[in-house]
Amino acid sequence: MARLRSSSVTWEAFETCTKLVNKLIEFEKDTERKSTSSSVTEQLGEKLRDYESLLSTLEVTRELVKPLIYCELEMVGVNFVQPKDAPANGFDSILHILHLLLCKISNNCQQLLDSLQSWKGFFQEKNIFEKLLARHEQMRSFYAIVYLAIKMQEAVDVTQTLLVSEVLRPDFTLSRWKQAIKTDAFFGRYFGFHYQSDIRHLLRMTLVAKETVHKTYEGCQKEPKLKTISLLGWGWFYSHLQMLEYLGLDVKHAKQLGIELTSPPTIEQIRAFWNLIEEPFLAGLTQLASADVALDKTLSIPPPCLHSSSRFEESDISSYFLRLPSMEVREPVNIRYISYHWRHISEDAILQSDDIHNMDHDDNRFSTWTDKLSQQVKNIHVSWDGWLRNKANEPAKALLVHIHGGGFIAQGSSSHAIYLKEWAVDLPDSCIVSIDYKLAPEYKYPVALEECTFVYTWLLKHHDLLGTRAERIVVVGDSAGGNLALAMVFKLLIRGLRLPDGIVLAYPALYLFPAWSPSRLLSLFDPLLPASVLETCMKAYLPSENVNAHEDIFISPGMAGETFLKQLPSLLVVAGSLDPLFDDSVVFVHRVRQWKEENDVEIRIFPNLPHGFLNMGLVVHEALEAIRHISKWIAKHSRVKWCGNVK
Repeated sequence: MARLRSSSVTWEAFETCTKLVNKLIEFEKDTERKSTSSSVTEQLGEKLRDYESLLSTLEVTRELVKPLIYCELEMVGVNFVQPKDAPANGFDSILHILHLLLCKISNNCQQLLDSLQSWKGFFQEKNIFEKLLARHEQMRSFYAIVYLAIKMQEAVDVTQTLLVSEVLRPDFTLSRWKQAIKTDAFFGRYFGFHYQSDIRHLLRMTLVAKETVHKTYEGCQKEPKLKTISLLGWGWFYSHLQMLEYLGLDVKHAKQLGIELTSPPTIEQIRAFWNLIEEPFLAGLTQLASADVALDKTLSIPPPCLHSSSRFEESDISSYFLRLPSMEVREPVNIRYISYHWRHISEDAILQSDDIHNMDHDDNRFSTWTDKLSQQVKNIHVSWDGWLRNKANEPAKALLVHIHGGGFIAQGSSSHAIYLKEWAVDLPDSCIVSIDYKLAPEYKYPVALEECTFVYTWLLKHHDLLGTRAERIVVVGDSAGGNLALAMVFKLLIRGLRLPDGIVLAYPALYLFPAWSPSRLLSLFDPLLPASVLETCMKAYLPSENVNAHEDIFISPGMAGETFLKQLPSLLVVAGSLDPLFDDSVVFVHRVRQWKEENDVEIRIFPNLPHGFLNMGLVVHEALEAIRHISKWIAKHSRVKWCGNVK
């Protein structure tokens, strides 16, 4: 039977760590015996007790984790998650984090032993000892995480699932667990020990931004100018606090950065934090740093009730309109259109209808001289681009439909334009349509799903208006967008419409009912996706009545049965091993593999990456690798040439 991939290295790390702590204990005891000063003896006694306490913590943690390390059951993910050296599931991620923490403790112990044998080390000993105490505190906190993981291992059949439903096991509840787990040790000066350095620095900046948003909204700055000034002021303040604390100064406010408040964040605070990338200053920077494309514009698709029947052949009306989404689509739906080459877009044809309201559609669309000048500049740019770029003005062969994440409550296509433009460059014979569905809680389920289904249906009929032949279609969804993408495909199956030729799900949220898994335990100290935020997003998206998220496959598409899973097109699922939603991907792929050929289903895990890593491609090399891996997969299933950077 296959054991968890981190089992052996974790057990070896325990052995190494225990030996080093025992050496420190022996040295302190020997020094204490030789000491003649009572004050020195007292100090040595305190240090000895700290070492013995650390040794005790290591021993009880090792005994606790034994059932996980030596588990002979073939857990979900162990035999199919790629690459083979990546964590296979949330249990593996917990062991991997435990291994990293043990390595930190071993390094501190070895540094102390080295310092005791050199006069130069006398000046470093105090600092190293403080680090060791901080790591001990982290180990004590992580003991509770390991304990809960063991309880999960006992609660479910880990060969079939990793999810523990709160409905079936009421003792697995967030309110009960949060009282038992102290996560303060995971923040402050020693935050992010389990992340690699570039991600850790990025997440430190994220914590500063998060606290900045909280303080800004705490001051109720509603005026845009005042809000900007407040954001800059608090950002400057907290970034300097973080720097001072990182240098070793005891700064109380810096130690509290990232620690969850007693009351959960409001939807407005979550939105403000997640939408920071859309603030003008940051949006301008990302625009400068992102890839160059010929077209990046927003278009509006009128709702089905506003279309004129003259746009369709008479024979199509009965067969086509009867399969349109429900009347949940009452307003125009915005889309973002991105293409590396210039394509001919028939905006007038898109908007053609006598019944369209609230849209200026006369011949004089550009009412002011500035609008006219802006349009003339765009036309000049288009003309030059059509002359300079090969295959400009030709219809694209393939179509990529993207559904963005944001917990159903925040962000939009512009928040994800960084990697969408990378894909546009990698896939010049494709065009990208990203759907800006309406957000919860103002528009609860099923509005977002029906809008995405409607836009996809509209594209099947009118792809020529967007400069593509749509010979092949690939649908991509990340996070909440992964949920909507998969649920949309199930809607298409029911309505008998053309399915995409491939689906890409990036760290999707596929189970929207109260449940826990080993990876979701990471949300108890995750800086990007804490447990309270996950809970807030689910409550905001779902109606309060007449919904069974456990059984409704359009809410929790990961629960779909054989009938749907057999008919899925080729599937790629990508996730990070430090993502609280990691197990959502693993469990779903495990279920799909029971009904699909192995060649039609691929799961790719990127070790040490957190949730939302596709947006980190500009600064994190592994995230850029993930963006390239996805674009290669899309090229293969779209049957277009991949033109990305091979480095």
